[in-house]
Amino acid sequence: EGDIMALEDKEGHQEWFNVSTNLPIKRYFAWHFWEHLKMYLINGKGRPAGIIESLDRMSSEILSRIEDPMRDGAWCRHGMIMGSIQSGKTSNYTALICKALDAGYKLIIVLAGVHNSLRSQTQDRLNEELLGYDLDRIQRLTGQERRIGVRRMFKEHKAVNTLTSSSQDGDFSRKVAGQAGILPSVTGDPIILIVKKHVSIMDNLARWLESLPNVQTVNGRKIISDIPMIMIDDECDFASVNTKKKEHDENGKIIEEWDPTRTNQMIRRLIFIFQKCSYIGYTATPYANI
Repeated sequence: EGDIMALEDKEGHQEWFNVSTNLPIKRYFAWHFWEHLKMYLINGKGRPAGIIESLDRMSSEILSRIEDPMRDGAWCRHGMIMGSIQSGKTSNYTALICKALDAGYKLIIVLAGVHNSLRSQTQDRLNEELLGYDLDRIQRLTGQERRIGVRRMFKEHKAVNTLTSSSQDGDFSRKVAGQAGILPSVTGDPIILIVKKHVSIMDNLARWLESLPNVQTVNGRKIISDIPMIMIDDECDFASVNTKKKEHDENGKIIEEWDPTRTNQMIRRLIFIFQKCSYIGYTATPYANI
């Protein structure tokens, strides 16, 4: 009946968000991205108020369990969300991303499955409900912004940058990232990247992150100490788990680079670049992860 059951290890976690008041405990920030998403879902998509209230409560429960992006020092928080098939997991993590951006997270990495179709579909959804534009349409048509979704409804919608697009070949590319010149910054606009769980794509992303100007080398490890990052692992039971099972492409062919063990290693590598990070896996079937 919509109730939440949670199993939580609070070791190292600092309480910072009050779910009852839907506000942080010791500081203030205004809902912007979440408020725009909420109104878009109600007025633009006709979602019932009860559904939005449930989405608000559940996403705040999760937000309260990750760390305050403004927390000093090094921290890393891991968690997994289980929801039934077609229960609104994408809506849940879209709401969570909006709230995390409002709270001050600066980089969002969404691991959207292993197929181009799912990655493109996820990008489309986030373009509509978070970014308000499609990078691919800007690049290939007029070179000017075409407002969609929340950005069409709210002219004052704040900027969120991306280096991935909804086209089938719109996954992360170091070449595209270099040409765009968009870098994660504490003071700049936040960035969201929607990428496949391909070893080569994730390796390119890691190499790009490790080459950023604010990277420091500590004990031989390249780290980013000032950018709070969230990684959303969609369908985290698939390819992310540390097992040798091979995965297949859309044509049924085995792709060696999708070896789940290597994918798991790449997830760890991306997480360990950041001193301030949260990893959240979403799945309907968490048995392999457990």
